[in-house]
Amino acid sequence: MMKNTPSKIVFFPKGDYNIPSTRYRCMLFARELKKYGFSTSIMPSRSILKKNICIGRYREAMKTIGELNRNRKDAIIYAQRTVYQSDFIRFLWAYKKLFNINVVFDFDDAIFLRRKKRTDRMLKISDVVIVGSHFLAEYAKKYNDNVYIVPTAIDTDKFKPAYLEKRAEFKIGWVGDGKTYQDDLIMLKKPLTSLARTHNITFKIIGTKDCHKLKEAYRECEHLKVEMSDWMEPDEIPSELTTFDVGVYPLLDNEWNKGKCGLKALEYMSAGIAPVCSDVGENKYFIKDGKDGLLARTSDEWETKLRVLIENTQLKEQIAINGRKTVEEKYSIYVAGEKLAEILKNKFWNKNSMEE
Repeated sequence: MMKNTPSKIVFFPKGDYNIPSTRYRCMLFARELKKYGFSTSIMPSRSILKKNICIGRYREAMKTIGELNRNRKDAIIYAQRTVYQSDFIRFLWAYKKLFNINVVFDFDDAIFLRRKKRTDRMLKISDVVIVGSHFLAEYAKKYNDNVYIVPTAIDTDKFKPAYLEKRAEFKIGWVGDGKTYQDDLIMLKKPLTSLARTHNITFKIIGTKDCHKLKEAYRECEHLKVEMSDWMEPDEIPSELTTFDVGVYPLLDNEWNKGKCGLKALEYMSAGIAPVCSDVGENKYFIKDGKDGLLARTSDEWETKLRVLIENTQLKEQIAINGRKTVEEKYSIYVAGEKLAEILKNKFWNKNSMEE
């Protein structure tokens, strides 16, 4: 390694372990990058209590200054979805101007729809931008020439198939933040209710805390059995997914959902579960319809695609096998970690060797 080559990466995350984007795009990335010659550390997530907003902001500002000051030399600042932290962006901008620190900006949602000015500023000051989908990359390239797609990848050693005894019921499942996806999930009520008239179906929704609209929508569904779980620990999710016969990922076709990176579908696929997903966002880039998953757009298509898997066990199992293979070859954390390491080495290590 060349002298002054920045081999230390300091992650500034959006949240803690319970936040999927932090878990996947900070903690897993940090773990994998160590295999390629980097040392990594993750700063505590920023939270300010409303009742102490002035004192809280001052304390957090002082912490941020201290962390940036300690890591401004020979380090890479890896900012993950930091557009919700306005003070951090101001300090980062100032340190970039004063000390020319190395900055990577990572995001996996269409955050520019809700925090456009902050997102655009982060894009402009960053040396490298890492995004999770083609839609996000298209936007980022308007403000930065060094934009790369690295998927929100899966730990295939955690999310893996388990061969359970066959059940009389056919379980269709979903996991996530139900409050965020309430309208998306409600769109499945009609096709699922229709299927339940002729098939023994259970629809399990994991993550329904504070989802009053969603709970009300599925309170009474003729023939359809619905199970809801308010919350599940992240480390319990992989084994729970293996109890599904099919995993669903419904998305309404809107601008926000176009930025979705397909994490739920990839989790299902890695766990050996056949996915049925909306033909929206990144799903259409990694799912080959009929091979490693099924794509649907309308309510009728959802009913048709689900019916096919309910009635054709052989096809369902083959899709599950193909899906697992797709994740192992292209969307595992091991593949993504190697790709990210190569991007950072090419940008920062080669840059420093040229400057010397």
